[in-house]
Amino acid sequence: MKDGINLPTVICRECSLIYTNPVPPEKLYKRFYLEAYNDFYIHQDSFVPSLKGTPADINKILGIIHNYLPDRNSGILEVGSGSGRFLYYLAERYPNAVGIEPGSNSSNAKAVYKLKIIDDFFEAHDFGDQKFNMIVMIHVLEHFYDINRAITKCRSLLKENGFIFIEVPNILKPFRSLDHYFLRYVHPVNFSPETIKKFLAKHGFQIIYLDSVGTRGPVPKNIRLVARKVEKGTETTVQVQENYKSVIRKLNSKRIEWLFFGQFYFKLFGLYRRMRSGLAKSKFGQLIKKLMR
Repeated sequence: MKDGINLPTVICRECSLIYTNPVPPEKLYKRFYLEAYNDFYIHQDSFVPSLKGTPADINKILGIIHNYLPDRNSGILEVGSGSGRFLYYLAERYPNAVGIEPGSNSSNAKAVYKLKIIDDFFEAHDFGDQKFNMIVMIHVLEHFYDINRAITKCRSLLKENGFIFIEVPNILKPFRSLDHYFLRYVHPVNFSPETIKKFLAKHGFQIIYLDSVGTRGPVPKNIRLVARKVEKGTETTVQVQENYKSVIRKLNSKRIEWLFFGQFYFKLFGLYRRMRSGLAKSKFGQLIKKLMR
């Protein structure tokens, strides 16, 4: 997997879920998040709000959330707030929004922008009697050491008919090298649209919105969904339509695609972005901007 870490990735023959097995000890995994995650994995700088308003990617997610939670007084918990980038814009629309983050990269967001972020691991934190209308996890679920334990806790923290918003990478659309970029130490589980449907149904959630985002180019292809908590006894069984052998064939075709086309395409795309950025900053680029006003 990425960074040359020698951990095997396997696939379930029954449901086609792709996951790391065996996984490292949980203590080591948590220590990585507390001590090394920010520098080693994301190199995340302190969050600074955009001067141009809400960024397009965040605005899209906020629009989806508003479709199911029109009341701005709704209680929302963001699990894995990181630097506070999403929570900042979420709290503008939902003042009761709160986040939880085990790392240190949220300290600036709390100190400067007064965001409500709990410093703790989600699985370990005691929320008492607090309940939420929605739990948001953006590129977080695939990071949990035990996804069953995590989603069970999510369910217990939601009010009746509460919602969960999830965005995760789509293993069937690896936008970079599968082995040297996409499969990661911090992603013990890799979902496809079919496997995440079955996983949520197993834990008493009914998916009411799902979009498998992205089709082309060297940009992330994600699964984005909203699911509703359903009453015990009314859970629906989802029959997975994927066969594990067909999934393996798809992933091997992605390996070949990257080997022959992906690296060239990605380098070309990077060159284009650098050229466009350089043009925008040049005197000629500034002149074009003035003429276009």
